[in-house]
Amino acid sequence: MGIGQLVLIFIGAFILYSTAKNFGLVLMFFAMRRYSKDEDKTGALAQIEKALNFPMPPSPKLTCAYILLKEGRPDKAEEVIAPLRTVETKRFNSNEARLHYSLIYWKKGELDKAIESLEELMAEGYRNSILYGNLGVYLIEKGDLDRALEVTQEGLEYNSSSLLIRDNLGLIYIKKKEWDEAARVYDELLTEIPGFPDPYYNRALIHKQSGQWEEARDLLIKAEGKSYNYLSTLALEQVQSLLEEADRAILESSNG
Repeated sequence: MGIGQLVLIFIGAFILYSTAKNFGLVLMFFAMRRYSKDEDKTGALAQIEKALNFPMPPSPKLTCAYILLKEGRPDKAEEVIAPLRTVETKRFNSNEARLHYSLIYWKKGELDKAIESLEELMAEGYRNSILYGNLGVYLIEKGDLDRALEVTQEGLEYNSSSLLIRDNLGLIYIKKKEWDEAARVYDELLTEIPGFPDPYYNRALIHKQSGQWEEARDLLIKAEGKSYNYLSTLALEQVQSLLEEADRAILESSNG
């Protein structure tokens, strides 16, 4: 056997070894590409779950788990994320997994645990925009508006361009019935054409409060056309219910 043939055999063996070693990542790559096209989510999610059956570094594993959670598969997501909360490598910080796990608590109805887990991260000095945004959401849902405002204002100092943190600020003002402040936040936020429905719906609530149903209706139609998932803080049914209310109010006004 010649040297050339030996080299080819070696290269082939190396390729096979590398492919086998990284088979989970290969599956994940094709699953993510399939998922991003939004043509066959069921098939893509099944492929993501299959990829998780193979060895994979913590960071891509967490990415897979987040997508499963976002698409309404919390049990599988929890199974993957839970052990990652104690994993530390040069390229992975376990705080990321702890941050994601707060979403598990939240969706399981364990709101106090979700809040406590993120407050602990903050106490340890961990900061990012997602933490501020998620903690703000949890505190608003709990009704602790003063703490929510404190966290949100700190979050804006950290990242003043975050759409989620700014939406939280506007919603806090709505909850506090500080309508002018809320309107100011949302009028500025909506110029950036957010991709999620909450700012449109929340600005519509402000229009409703002032009896501006036509303006509210226009925004609700935009909110209705946005995407919703398992982690959305607003349900499509809420948008449609308020849209029906706006239609009735407009009809009554035209007949009156």
